[in-house]
Amino acid sequence: MKIALLSSSPVIRNWFQQDYSEVKVYTEVSEEMLESELVIIVSFYYIQERCYQLQALWERYINIRAKRKALAVLGWIPFQSPNYLQITDMPDCINHWAAKTLAAKYKPALPKAIGADIRKPIRNLLLSHGDHTLHRQLILMRAPLRKVERQLRANYHLSTLLKGEDGQQLQQYVQTLKQLWQEAVPYFSLMPNYPDLKQYEEIEEKLHALIRRGTSFQPPLYIQIGAFLENTLTEITEFYELEHQKYEREYSGHR
Repeated sequence: MKIALLSSSPVIRNWFQQDYSEVKVYTEVSEEMLESELVIIVSFYYIQERCYQLQALWERYINIRAKRKALAVLGWIPFQSPNYLQITDMPDCINHWAAKTLAAKYKPALPKAIGADIRKPIRNLLLSHGDHTLHRQLILMRAPLRKVERQLRANYHLSTLLKGEDGQQLQQYVQTLKQLWQEAVPYFSLMPNYPDLKQYEEIEEKLHALIRRGTSFQPPLYIQIGAFLENTLTEITEFYELEHQKYEREYSGHR
């Protein structure tokens, strides 16, 4: 059985690598990790000095997209469930324990989640009201990007274009998006959909190639960004119901 543990804690990572080498530890979600038959998440994660839980996020994903897989929790409190690992009472053989875990379709019991629901900061960084979101910045950028790309194809000089209004706006959006992405990665990287979201990094590389060297792309970048908005961000928003305000009572801290 392929067993994956999602943890950015060096202590937990080193512990499992030394004592439970059958478990592969991931610091971020990857396609390889998602192929695992059993995914273990920690009961809470610290990001920017705040405590978050992934349980609601991952339960929704597993229950809808991967019912034959098992989701387990690694935690500190005593709790009786085949899908729970208590740090102070670990099994002698992790493979024997893993073989007894229940797939999501059997609805195994899990302990009450600790910490704020991570879907709130994810929503805020993706599509909250205002311009300081990945979704909004990409939408705003498409108009000046389209004009700059069209003028580059018409053999306008890159340095001239970047001094113009559209070029100036484009450079500002690229810089803002870079900062936003860096801020968002600690949250996004714990999502089951991170491999899809991470496609943004390819877009960012292409944007930098365009404003530094005037590189052209086919299809044009503004079309690629439109596809990313529609196929990735919209799908994630709808799947996790991020537009709903149901997390407000659970958490009110992030921005």
